Amino acid sequence: MAISPFVFSSENLPRLKAKQLYKAFPHLKLSVAQEATARALGYSSWYECIHRGSSGEASLSDQQAGLPVRVGRYYHQAGVVMGLGVAPLEADLWVRAWGLTGKPTLAPESGIPMYFRWNDTLERRERGELSEEDAKAMWWAHDSKYPGVDMPVRVCPGVILGPLGRYPHYAVHPEINARIPIYLRGPSSLYHIEDDYDVLAMSVAGFEEDGYPADSFIQRLDKFQYEWHLGKKHPSSSVSLLSALESAAMSSPEAMVVISQRSQPDLNGKSDHNICALACLRGRDFAAFLRAKGVIDVSKVVWYRDVDALQADFQGGDWNFSDACSLPVFLHAHKHQPSLPLYSYPFKQTPMHSDEYTTMFERLCLLPLDQDYSGDGGDDDDDRADETDPVGPAPILEEMLEQ
Repeated sequence: MAISPFVFSSENLPRLKAKQLYKAFPHLKLSVAQEATARALGYSSWYECIHRGSSGEASLSDQQAGLPVRVGRYYHQAGVVMGLGVAPLEADLWVRAWGLTGKPTLAPESGIPMYFRWNDTLERRERGELSEEDAKAMWWAHDSKYPGVDMPVRVCPGVILGPLGRYPHYAVHPEINARIPIYLRGPSSLYHIEDDYDVLAMSVAGFEEDGYPADSFIQRLDKFQYEWHLGKKHPSSSVSLLSALESAAMSSPEAMVVISQRSQPDLNGKSDHNICALACLRGRDFAAFLRAKGVIDVSKVVWYRDVDALQADFQGGDWNFSDACSLPVFLHAHKHQPSLPLYSYPFKQTPMHSDEYTTMFERLCLLPLDQDYSGDGGDDDDDRADETDPVGPAPILEEMLEQ
C-alpha cells in the first residue's frame, strides 16, 4: 500500500536510520541500506530523500498519526526490508525496533536476526572475550529435548545451530536464506532441527545430510512445491495444477483470489475462530504469483477483515488431496470493504500450502500490525508502559516458535 513521504524534522534522521539498518544487517552495502531507508520513508531514491525530506512541515510520528497511518507505514517498511532478502518475521521485528517514523517499540537487538546474534557469540569466543560457560549461560534452554545443544555452534558457512526453546534451530545467514526457494521456507530464517534438516541439506552448500535417503526431500514436496521445484506435474496428479490455476486466474483478472485464511486476534491477543481475515490477490496478480514460484509483492495483497469463517465461501485449497483445480475466489468480496493489512506478510507457513486454506492455526504468527508494544493504545501486554519499561516486554522467540 502506498504511503505519503515522511517529512522529518532532523536532517540527520535518514543517515542515522540507514546506518542502523546497515549495522543490523552487515551483509548489506551502506549504499543499499541508504536506498532502502529512502524507500521505507516513501521516497523514490536516497537523493530525493536527502534533498526533499526535511522540506515543509514535519510529519506526525507513528504514535501521533493514528492507527491507520501507523499500520500503513509498518506494512510498507516491512515490505521494503523483505525486498532486501530479510525473512518476513525478522523484517517485521526490525521495523518495530527501528522506529523509522516514530518511537521504537522493541529493543534494538530484538530486530537483529538470530544468525547475527549467535555469530557474535561465536566470534567473541574465538577472540577470547567470552568463556564457554558464559556462552552457555547466555543461550541455555532449560527444557530442551537436546540438552547437548547448549550453546551456538557453526555447522557450516552461513548456518549456526543453537538452543531455542524446546527444540534447537538452525539459524541461516539472510543471504543464504534468501536463496532457498520461498515455497520451502517459512516466515523466519530459523529451521527446526528435526523438521527442516532436509531443506537445508538440499539448499545450503556444505550442510551435510546425515542418515537421510537421497530422495527424502523430494518425497515430502506437496503437489505445488513439486511442480515449482521440478517443473513437471506431481506423479499423483493427472494434470498440471499450476497451469490449470494460472489459466483460470487469467480468465478472471479482477476476481479476488484467496491466498491465505488468517486468524484475527483482538487487541488482547484473543481470537474468535468464527471470524477470520482473508489475504487475496486479484486474478492477474495471482497468475503472476504462480509464475514467480510463490514470490509475492506484498503491495498487491488485498486484505479483508471480519469475515464470517463459516461463510468465507471460497473453493480450492484441497489441491494436495485431489485433482480439483478450482480457483479459490472469495465469492463475497463484493459484500466487504478492503481493510487495513492484518500482517506484514500474508502467509502463515509457505505459499500455496494447504494449511493456508484449511486451518486458521498460526504456526509462527507475526504480530498483527495493529498491535504493538508501546503504550499508545496498541499495547498487547498487561504490564502497561512505564518509566522502567517504556515499550513493554519484547516477545520471547522461543515461546513464539512453540505456539
